[in-house]
Amino acid sequence: MVVAKIAYGQKGLADLKNRFRFWRKGMKWQHTISVWGTCLFTFSTMNLATGALNSIVFASSDFTWNANLFSTNFLIGFLIATFLDAGAVFEENGWRGFALPLLQSRFNPLKASIVLGLMWFGWHIPVKFDIFFYGFGNALKLFFILMIKFVLLSIIMTFFFNQVGGTTIIAIAMHGISNDSVRLAGQILSDSYTVYLLTEINLVIPMLIVATGLVLKTKGRLGLTVSSD
Repeated sequence: MVVAKIAYGQKGLADLKNRFRFWRKGMKWQHTISVWGTCLFTFSTMNLATGALNSIVFASSDFTWNANLFSTNFLIGFLIATFLDAGAVFEENGWRGFALPLLQSRFNPLKASIVLGLMWFGWHIPVKFDIFFYGFGNALKLFFILMIKFVLLSIIMTFFFNQVGGTTIIAIAMHGISNDSVRLAGQILSDSYTVYLLTEINLVIPMLIVATGLVLKTKGRLGLTVSSD
């Protein structure tokens, strides 16, 4: 909000406010409900796919996967994680509310997503600084995988963001589900380097499949229309 205010004044703040909705005003609700459903299903399925990969790769001493998907507690927790995740709520007005529309006004959607993904990765480097405890070489491998993850996630999020006309609540939801505080992908019990690395790779694999499919399907446009920018 501070950057938007400095760069564009009241107009910038008004634009952020107008983007804070479930879909852009004037869009057909049948289309946007379908997009929302597909989005929630896609992100949940990616987490579940990661959980399945983890269950294959890891021993029971390193991983547990026991989410009761149909319990009331899980469903309430899922809704809270989707719409009230602190990182998502505080970050997405900046990443998707401000930066992505600006980048898409200068680059094609795919390039804009890659640039934003790299920026997003850079933002998280200080948080991930502890991985240097695994040694410099191992840390570089982890940083590379993390960079790929943020870029792929950015590509996927751009598609759904554009499909609802460039509004930020869906970005908050995608960010919240990907943080997976309800542990759709299970819970890692080990802090070893190998387990950490394989966990990140297992997160990347479903994202790579989905992102590649979206890029090919949309020919790099990622759902952008004139009304989305």
